Amino acid sequence: MTDLTLHIGSNKTGTTYIQGALSAGDGVLAEAGVGYPVVGRAQSGAHHFLAGQVAERMPRAFKPKQPFEQFLGELKQELLVLQGRGLTRVLISSESMFLLRNKNLERLQQFLALFENVTVVVYLRRQDKFLPSFYNSLVRTGMSPPTFDEFCRNQGASYLPNLDAWSALVGQGRVLVRPFERCYWRGDTLVDEFLATCDIPLHAENLPVPQAVNESLSLAAIDILRAAGPRKRVERWDRFARFVDANVPPSEPGAEPTLMTEAIYRKLKRRFHAENLELGRRYMAPEAVQALAFDDDYEPAGPVHEQSLPVSAAAVLVALWKKHLRAVDAPAAPKDAPI
Repeated sequence: MTDLTLHIGSNKTGTTYIQGALSAGDGVLAEAGVGYPVVGRAQSGAHHFLAGQVAERMPRAFKPKQPFEQFLGELKQELLVLQGRGLTRVLISSESMFLLRNKNLERLQQFLALFENVTVVVYLRRQDKFLPSFYNSLVRTGMSPPTFDEFCRNQGASYLPNLDAWSALVGQGRVLVRPFERCYWRGDTLVDEFLATCDIPLHAENLPVPQAVNESLSLAAIDILRAAGPRKRVERWDRFARFVDANVPPSEPGAEPTLMTEAIYRKLKRRFHAENLELGRRYMAPEAVQALAFDDDYEPAGPVHEQSLPVSAAAVLVALWKKHLRAVDAPAAPKDAPI
């Protein structure tokens, strides 16, 4: 049977960048003895269609389009082909598999049963760094969340129970947790760090370098998009978000502003500090045990951004966007048509 290294994210830890490198370099990985299956792989390089078969909550684009039994059969067939090529190790990556849900646990167990040994790899960011980035992503995709303060109060960001659930599923000592902090990386790049964690004898320079992805929007653009959203109200939302970011000047000159206030930081510390220390003791290498511990003193990354909801400015930009779309979509006039 084949061994599986399952990369489950988490969100906002460079997963799309890693997956792009792995997908573009799947031939190089094969030469190193590691298969990166095509079955279940999305265009981005992530195995989100696979996750859609075994995870409970998935974006509509990755919902199952075939019966689970058919999907599992296709995956088994590809594994046999990889084994025939001498590849007895497989790497699968989707951050959508991080959260375990009871609803589809039976399917997940059937999927994992295809492999002799399973190792789960996961990267984590401390909650005060994860939540601003996640909030930015939600607004960028048109979900129109509340203010950042309210979002942090209501957002679950507890890692330890989920890691314990994965450990119970794949076995004690089979969950490798790494901090998403450059000072802990082994190698010059995130891809180097990931390959080292997965014990793959390659370097980032051996793989095609993907373009930067999932870049954050300015906080001024975030205010506009919150006022304009949700996404169903604006045609071609993803392009509109880029249009707004390109045309809205930053609200604060100089240093990059932050949504993280000292009050929010203190609340997050009370919620997660002790649990993060326990997580480090259970799942991280000795040198990284303190990686997710909160600092005693809060040091803001930049000036605090005062959130607003500029409805009138958003309406102006939406109107400009609609005018732009009409111009882009207008049929071209025949060459001999009168001007």
